[in-house]
Amino acid sequence: MYTQEQIFQRFILCKGADALKAMQGATVIQLGVGAVGGFCCEILARCGLGQIILVDFDTVDISNVNRQIVATTKTVGQNKTEIMKNRVLEINPEIKVTEIKEKVDGKRVAELIELYKPTVICDCIDMFVQKCEIIKVCLDLNVSLVSSMGAARKTDPGMIKIVKLNEVNTCPLAKRIKKTLEIDPTKEIKNIKCILSSEKAMPHPKDEEGNRLSLPSFSVITTVFGVWVAHATIQRIVTGW
Repeated sequence: MYTQEQIFQRFILCKGADALKAMQGATVIQLGVGAVGGFCCEILARCGLGQIILVDFDTVDISNVNRQIVATTKTVGQNKTEIMKNRVLEINPEIKVTEIKEKVDGKRVAELIELYKPTVICDCIDMFVQKCEIIKVCLDLNVSLVSSMGAARKTDPGMIKIVKLNEVNTCPLAKRIKKTLEIDPTKEIKNIKCILSSEKAMPHPKDEEGNRLSLPSFSVITTVFGVWVAHATIQRIVTGW
């Protein structure tokens, strides 16, 4: 059995022993364990996170293999939370992992907040209504949230950035959420950060009859989104933003 100091020695050299202690004492609710969320989980586990609650109702589909860390040709049909749980426990056997195989809305997230008292929530789901509800709950309860915006139809990782919720002005999904929730752009929101791309999305591909095909998705983009979500989360845990 390896000690925590052995496993995370390079993290300690980079961020310090106090940073590791903060990570070990933190709890993250991870909403979505797909293309963005899976890589976020991976990094949090490799940075010494103490507890993670994995929330995802879905199983691996063959179409996930191009971009999701939980997806290989051998894991098709398996629960994403189960795969991720096993993976993070192999990275750090001392991390506490809880699986919730559900599709959640704002009400359910409020219940999870009450139950687990998270340090940060990582929102990596792609359902608009639920995303709005989750952001609204975190605003109302003053819970720290890092929310991933639209990653599909993007190809340039250099256009990805972190912004405060009230500052979003380029990503169509983020602007739509901001409008729906009636966010005042002049009022600073400190507890919610958004990961978005300012790149103009490529056209949605269509078949010969003009019907829309599946959303194009590039693993470089979704991975970098996940890295940025994890980075913002670590910053919140270690430095308080």
